[in-house]
Amino acid sequence: MKTRLISAAILLPICFLIIWVLPKAVCAIAVAVLCAFMAYELLKRTGLVPHTRLVVYTMLAAFMVPLWCHLGMSRPWGLLGLLVFFCAVFGEMLYNHVKVRFEMIGYCMLAGIVLPYLLSAIVRILDLYS
Repeated sequence: MKTRLISAAILLPICFLIIWVLPKAVCAIAVAVLCAFMAYELLKRTGLVPHTRLVVYTMLAAFMVPLWCHLGMSRPWGLLGLLVFFCAVFGEMLYNHVKVRFEMIGYCMLAGIVLPYLLSAIVRILDLYS
């Protein structure tokens, strides 16, 4: 508990600095890196998805979602990225049907698409005021 408080006391001012002082591109990259680490922690560290390739695909998707939001790419590019992610994850499920269960795919979708999209609201709000 003490370690968490110390790390929060150090990292919270750094987060505010990234959001309010540094350029919006740096904030988008920081949120993208944070989302990739979040996906790794959620899937691999907790043991929900022990399959390494699924975790890597999910980390890449989680990294790309905030950057897609920051760059203001059109909906077809986002759908294309989503299609590539779905094909990679479901292809992995078909290839390793014994080791990969459908609930693992659900966890990957949550950690790779839904949660990064919610966290990228910071980026979208900052882009509104630019």
